[in-house]
Amino acid sequence: MQKTIGTRLVYNGQLKRWEGQGDNCVFLWMTDATFQGYVTAYLAVQGITEPTRDQRVDAVQHCRALSYWEGVQDPNIRILRNQGGH
Repeated sequence: MQKTIGTRLVYNGQLKRWEGQGDNCVFLWMTDATFQGYVTAYLAVQGITEPTRDQRVDAVQHCRALSYWEGVQDPNIRILRNQGGH
């Protein structure tokens, strides 16, 4: 199993979800379908409706950044924050 500590989401094949833990003690996870929906939306905002493989890879890399998810309010994205303020 891959470690998820860092600043990027990784795909957990066992649980079939994207997940990541940031340095600020936040743990975030979502289904692959939710993640892929955000990748598609990100491409659309860029004006790309039929992405090339490279464009899709770039969009996935962009969306893997934990900072991309700051402030996102979506019940399909689970966020656990450290209540100790670390």
